[in-house]
Amino acid sequence: MDDAVSRPPGSTARAAIAVLLLGLLPWSVLWQGDDVAFVMVWGLFHPNDLHVHSLYVLLTESWPSYWLLPHSLRVWPVGTLLYGAALASAGVGAVFRREDPRVTGGLLVLAGIAALWISLGLATRTVGDVIAIPVGTVGLWLVAWWWYGPALRNLV
Repeated sequence: MDDAVSRPPGSTARAAIAVLLLGLLPWSVLWQGDDVAFVMVWGLFHPNDLHVHSLYVLLTESWPSYWLLPHSLRVWPVGTLLYGAALASAGVGAVFRREDPRVTGGLLVLAGIAALWISLGLATRTVGDVIAIPVGTVGLWLVAWWWYGPALRNLV
């Protein structure tokens, strides 16, 4: 009997690696003139001067209060938590075969919505001509569709 048919549903090692690699993908690429910045799941990266602001520092030390942040930036830690939960779910599914793929896929879809919200918010709130490309949304939704699509389609 085929191994894929005989195993209980859940993430394979390949699916878990795909979810893990999403952490290396920028959630949003911001271009303004010659300046480029990457909004990552873990922080903000400026490759021009190799400057990094971790999400922790941005939320605790750089700004006086979380509630004073624009809505799009308040979604950022929520999206990070959603992605972290999807990564944990995929990892548990790959190692212990104890996973509901609908949960993992749903968390990836929700994290993709958060990444899109961040991109749209930064593009509309920034002064000047800013191009925000929601790379993370595409990646998160693509992995959700490719690895967890059948389970998500059964929800509808």
